[in-house]
Amino acid sequence: MVEKDVRIIVARLTEDPQEFSGTLSRSILEMENEKFVRPVGDIEYELYAQLLGTEALIRGKMSQRFVAMCSRCAEDFEFTLEISDFTYCVETHEKTDILDLTNELRECIILELPSYPICRDDCLGICQTCHTNLNKGECSCKAEVSNDCWGALDALKGSLIEDDLKKKEK
Repeated sequence: MVEKDVRIIVARLTEDPQEFSGTLSRSILEMENEKFVRPVGDIEYELYAQLLGTEALIRGKMSQRFVAMCSRCAEDFEFTLEISDFTYCVETHEKTDILDLTNELRECIILELPSYPICRDDCLGICQTCHTNLNKGECSCKAEVSNDCWGALDALKGSLIEDDLKKKEK
């Protein structure tokens, strides 16, 4: 059964950890219309909750599959985001009946998403000139890629030295 939220009844918590596991709807991520990273399937979670004095401590793990566009080659690929160290601690009061963990689970997943997802560590990306995916083969252009970030300054320095030499010759 796919749940729309994760709620824990505080009155049932004890000092001994209690397990809460299940499947949470991917709709809580609110990413259905995202272009570059989209959730696939639902969120699987396994949480353990306990009372520590007046605080509720929730720890556990969760996983979610995604389809993302590679930042290097622009191809779609699928990956699974595994979070094994979810921790949430909240102060409880006599008036605290239910803890809704849905937003905390959502935020944890979104914060763990890679900023620049890549399909694999050795992805070659695309040619900057002809836009060929270099993972699928070499491109036909022979454009030289220069990483000479100081070249313009070196050329300027060279021309200034030449000007100084000409002035000294006169």
